[in-house]
Amino acid sequence: MASSINNSAWLDWMAGLMGGVSRQTCAATFPPDRFYCLLDELPVHLVPRPALTLKSQNAGRALFLNPECRLCAGEEVPEELAPHKELPSVFALQGTVAWLRSANTSFLVPFWLGPKLESVVRQLRIDEPIPESVPAWARSILKSADRH
Repeated sequence: MASSINNSAWLDWMAGLMGGVSRQTCAATFPPDRFYCLLDELPVHLVPRPALTLKSQNAGRALFLNPECRLCAGEEVPEELAPHKELPSVFALQGTVAWLRSANTSFLVPFWLGPKLESVVRQLRIDEPIPESVPAWARSILKSADRH
């Protein structure tokens, strides 16, 4: 029988052993019965090493803000989802959500932004490469989101 692990000190220690740090602070404010994908707190230390190698192959490539990225606050959703009133009810619609079109399915996919990442993304311009002044942690998250 499996049980949940809720000892935060132990989880932080394990995250450190895996090469990452526990960044889970904002996610604790989201309702547990709703879907969310908070980019700021992805457990990137759990990503398999071969996947990281694939990402590094694109390291020299310029990174741009997706022109179809729509930032919505609170319970706001993109206009094309308005007719589907039941669909947004499964999401934790709080904070800032970046809605992007999936390259594979053409459906809109939501990504939640914590306060720090939101402040970075709001400063980006669509036709300009992401500046070198963007912190490495934010650049890493944006590169990871680029694959989806």
